[in-house]
Amino acid sequence: MNEQDIKKLPCDIVRDLLPLYHDGIVSTVTADAVAEHLEGCEACRSEYQVLCEELPTGTTQEPTTKKKFLALMGRQKRKRIAAVIMAVVLTVAVISGIGVFLTQPAVLNVSEEDISVERLYRFETEEGPRFFILYKSFSYGNGRDTWAPVRDTVRDAYTLNLKLKRTIFSLANTKDLAKTAYLFFDATAPDGGVCTAFSINGKVIWTEEENGAEAVPGYLYALYEARSQFFPGWSGAVDPVGEFHEDYVYIQFPDGREEYWDYDGNLLDGPMK
Repeated sequence: MNEQDIKKLPCDIVRDLLPLYHDGIVSTVTADAVAEHLEGCEACRSEYQVLCEELPTGTTQEPTTKKKFLALMGRQKRKRIAAVIMAVVLTVAVISGIGVFLTQPAVLNVSEEDISVERLYRFETEEGPRFFILYKSFSYGNGRDTWAPVRDTVRDAYTLNLKLKRTIFSLANTKDLAKTAYLFFDATAPDGGVCTAFSINGKVIWTEEENGAEAVPGYLYALYEARSQFFPGWSGAVDPVGEFHEDYVYIQFPDGREEYWDYDGNLLDGPMK
């Protein structure tokens, strides 16, 4: 549409343009065409006068259509800003949650099928009663093993509970790579007495009533003595002082002395072939 066509606008188009013309937000060419039309059209001029009465203009008031347009744009802008902020908040929350999940993963009990207890004794030392456990289990990464005396209200006594844990990410190796570990635990109960039972992940596997009379093999005292000499104050760690082989136990003392025992508690001249 050229300039000559604009100046010959029909009434329907002019009436559609009147609000914009009134608010001054049409181009100069369109404004001239509408003004020229109003000069020669009584009907459109009358409608324009009615529009002017409904939408007064003034130097201190922005054009109505412009105000509505700006208000609409403002609302849209605020919505976009709110959407961006919400997206950022959700992103930060997701990243934080993933970070917590990776750095503080859920911890699970090691399955009962993955643990094989080979030896378990309670014996007396100069420092007080001790538990000794020799067990095999799959080798888990990122374990969370803990132990503590637990009050057994049914037996009215304390049970030393060993919690063998693994994180949700740790995977067991194959059965061929199962590790052998031994641990000593202080068997003193919080009330000053002695823990009369031992459990793993809440399952009792030793009680004084059923197992307390079992003979403690001599290698256990020798191992505890060597362990205490190497690391005074030690409790509950695996180390090279003692090695449990298939048929014998090897113990090394700080003075270089070595002892070999069979599992029945007999001192040997050397490693069994």
